[in-house]
Amino acid sequence: MIVSAHEHYEHLDEMPAGVLAAFMADVTRTSRAVRSLDGVERVNVAVLGNREPHVHAHVIPRRAGEVNAGKAPWDEAPPRRSLNDWNRLALTRQLRSLLDES
Repeated sequence: MIVSAHEHYEHLDEMPAGVLAAFMADVTRTSRAVRSLDGVERVNVAVLGNREPHVHAHVIPRRAGEVNAGKAPWDEAPPRRSLNDWNRLALTRQLRSLLDES
């Protein structure tokens, strides 16, 4: 899941303190919602800034028993899988509900 800054900043260190605090609050809310999903044991958050010239964070669910447990999420990552439309909609609704609660 991606959490994007509401205003445009290319670099984290360009963000005023209040804007940065609001962005990190959004990241925290999203992380909490993702961690509450069934089977999610931990959540990794990455702010890289390598490809997109806009501050954003990757919120990455980690599950027990995954191949690369204890490593970076991209080390020996399993092949990417796509959700079908029904599962994508169900997950979107579940996350939206969790975010609305927080």
